[in-house]
Amino acid sequence: MHNEVLFVVQNCFAIKYRGTVVTAQVTRDVERRLVKGLEIVLRHNSGFERQCSILGVERFMDATAPNAPVGILVSLEAVKIPEGSKAFAVDHPTTA
Repeated sequence: MHNEVLFVVQNCFAIKYRGTVVTAQVTRDVERRLVKGLEIVLRHNSGFERQCSILGVERFMDATAPNAPVGILVSLEAVKIPEGSKAFAVDHPTTA
């Protein structure tokens, strides 16, 4: 797992039959890395930890803001993700 925090969860809500959306503010660089299929781990100081994959990303409001809020649809069905949870990318071993 990477040690770099991709984003910090500001809020979350469930979309029935689709997954859970977390909201976060991200830089343009991080937003480009949040692609469908990217596996991440969401971790909170309370002990909450879940691995999931990104199903989609949607930019909110001002598309020109440097750290614009985005909605990130993740593959967790109706899970309450604590505010302040940090997202890390999951490393996958490469095959030679």
